[in-house]
Amino acid sequence: MRIGRISFSSSAAGTKSEKTKKNDSASIKSEKKTNTSKYIVGTLAGAGALAGLVIAGRRGCFGERIQNILGGVKKQKNSVPGTHLSISNDAEELANEVKIRQEVSDIIKDGKKTGVVIKDYKGDDLILTTTKALDENGNVTAIDEKYAGVRKIEMRKITVNHNNHPYTVWKYFEIPDNGSSKSINFKFDDNNDYTFDLICVYPDEIPAIKQKLIDNGVKFGKCLINYEVK
Repeated sequence: MRIGRISFSSSAAGTKSEKTKKNDSASIKSEKKTNTSKYIVGTLAGAGALAGLVIAGRRGCFGERIQNILGGVKKQKNSVPGTHLSISNDAEELANEVKIRQEVSDIIKDGKKTGVVIKDYKGDDLILTTTKALDENGNVTAIDEKYAGVRKIEMRKITVNHNNHPYTVWKYFEIPDNGSSKSINFKFDDNNDYTFDLICVYPDEIPAIKQKLIDNGVKFGKCLINYEVK
């Protein structure tokens, strides 16, 4: 009886022990998994926060001391005269690279404004001089563009008479830095519809020439010539 009881008790105890071990093992694994997940989440959050701090530091959102701790954002600063501001050399070089300064002066004749001269500077270098002639209503009648090199562009508004009817013609002439000269005439009727004489330009250059005239106040209606620009 004792043997059976002992045997029975031992089996039950062993089973219970094994279940307890399994439960304990599962609990430990679950706890480790939970801790691991927490650690991963905490690591990701910390990495994200650190990345945010580094980015903010590099963008100048913190003081110089903190920026040095986060990654040593080194700046060589030039002070702006008359202010407490300073800019980095990189920003200054970029500003000088893209900044175009303009000087505008009126052309006065007999007390009336007959034109305007616009000078474009890049740094201290004159890169373009644009001279515009104006009529009594302030409308542009001629544009001369002289670039720093050989290139120059002339645009003129004239009136022609065809079959006893006056037409407005805008003449375009360009001498490029390289290659042959370009020229084209646009003839407008009373509705601003137009035809043109293709003298010496490629078809795909016509839209840019038209846009240059549009920028100077020339109004284009529909084209009366079936000419496909490819």
